[in-house]
Amino acid sequence: MLLLSIIIPVYNTPAEKLERCFASIQYPEDIEYEIIVVDDGSRTRVGDYITEYKMHEKRMQYVYQENAGVSAARNKGIQLAKGAYVMFVDSDDTVIPYSLEAGDFSRGAEIIFLDIMVRERRKEYVRKSFEGHSAVLDKKDVLTRAITTSKINGPFGKLFDRDFLRSRQLFFNTGMIQGEDAEFGIKAVLAADKMMYIERCVYLYWHIFASGQDRLCRYPDQILRDRQILYSMKKDIVRKGGFFESHTQEELLLRLEESNIDGLFNIWTSLYVNKGLDQNIGKKIADEADKAGNLAGKKISGKVKMKYDMLVHHNRNFIKIAAVLRYIYISLFAKLK
Repeated sequence: MLLLSIIIPVYNTPAEKLERCFASIQYPEDIEYEIIVVDDGSRTRVGDYITEYKMHEKRMQYVYQENAGVSAARNKGIQLAKGAYVMFVDSDDTVIPYSLEAGDFSRGAEIIFLDIMVRERRKEYVRKSFEGHSAVLDKKDVLTRAITTSKINGPFGKLFDRDFLRSRQLFFNTGMIQGEDAEFGIKAVLAADKMMYIERCVYLYWHIFASGQDRLCRYPDQILRDRQILYSMKKDIVRKGGFFESHTQEELLLRLEESNIDGLFNIWTSLYVNKGLDQNIGKKIADEADKAGNLAGKKISGKVKMKYDMLVHHNRNFIKIAAVLRYIYISLFAKLK
């Protein structure tokens, strides 16, 4: 029985990174799997390399499509998948060989959360999906974690039941360029009847900080819009989803507003250092921060309040200093090869 479909979207990925990714995909003999590589209109000779590679990797399927974005590529993979479960892998990341077990696929869960290893240039650490040991998950606990942290928002380190995704029409939003992973994940959690956590690292995420910065500088308006879509979605779940009692709602909404202000501040500083801040974009960021601060009220933490004051009350000199310090941090500690 074909247990697993590994979906890998590709766009202009260098051959050495493709080799690293493909070579890592090794599982025990009792796990039958396929590899679906979806080339999203690469302009380099990616197709030639993959065609050659698949000559000795018979489980690999190569599909080319006109450039439509990573979400469209993942959706194509979902449509083509024949395995009982699907797993998403980015072409510049790797999986941890032999980290899955055949028993993982017989637990009857629609979503299985596992752990990932994060590799940065100067450090490597485990990002646990949940604290504690392997267990069946309560939907309210999963939603709380998805709303208040980013630790489970990506599609990586998870197994999704293929029929569950298709029957519930769960696909990635092709209109978003940021936050589409989190939106997909939260919609899947809302639709799932059974979820599990297995305390085991299965994925190695090669953190490339610069790629997000480049996207932000090119599409700041759209990224602000996408953030608002995800923020509104999370807020509606807290307020109207029927999962949380009133005192928990208040706490979650406060944490959500603080996270919103923190993210807006990071966008402001990144744009200032890397591109220069357009006046209209600056006003949008300040207006969004002002709304979040008003909703959070006096309970906002001191650290976030400082960022709020900088954005809303136009303490530009302080923001410029913060932007430069953030740039130094990114340059020295956060960039990967």
